[in-house]
Amino acid sequence: MCIFTRALALCLLSAPVAALAQVNLSLRPYTACKFDDGLVTIESSQLPASIQGRTVETLTGPRQVPILRGEHVTFSYPSTGFFATVKVEQLPPDTFVQGKTDLISNFDHILTSGDDSARNMSFALRPRLNGFEVYGLDRKKLEGNTLGIYLLIDNRTHIVASVFFLNQEPQLRKFATLAEYATLRDHFLDAYTSCVHGSFATPTPATKARPKTTPHR
Repeated sequence: MCIFTRALALCLLSAPVAALAQVNLSLRPYTACKFDDGLVTIESSQLPASIQGRTVETLTGPRQVPILRGEHVTFSYPSTGFFATVKVEQLPPDTFVQGKTDLISNFDHILTSGDDSARNMSFALRPRLNGFEVYGLDRKKLEGNTLGIYLLIDNRTHIVASVFFLNQEPQLRKFATLAEYATLRDHFLDAYTSCVHGSFATPTPATKARPKTTPHR
């Protein structure tokens, strides 16, 4: 709280900085992860504050999903085109359940939109991966601009990460076959979710050890 008039300007200037720090802290794990196979972050940008939601197609028609804040991150291997791009969004607590339902329904919409013969739901990964609820969809062939779409849901923080695995010309890909793509995809998802809920997770306070007691004889 600002009490003195001379301090008012300083408080007004520092308030947005404090809000920005909070935003970066909540989404930082998704933009700061490191990988052991040469994959690196190429681009990272914050969602403009003016964008407070986005429309997704569902089985019951278009739905508006409210968004509090977001980041857009792109990953690539050396000397290749973009491998994956991730749209990280934190949803409001009061609309999280509906927003999550609509994002999941988007997968069903894709499968019933006339191109279902080229895609199939992927069950290669567990329904839960390193604390995330996971939904995935992959193409059956190395064609199109996007090979796979995965939705990572953190029910604790109300953060959803939409992962798009991208296709490139053969000379710009790290993989040559669908099986090689699947191996890189699974490694990314496992490493990424492990990093977000591992290295940057809030540590659990240590439990004080109880003093040993000597039993009565």
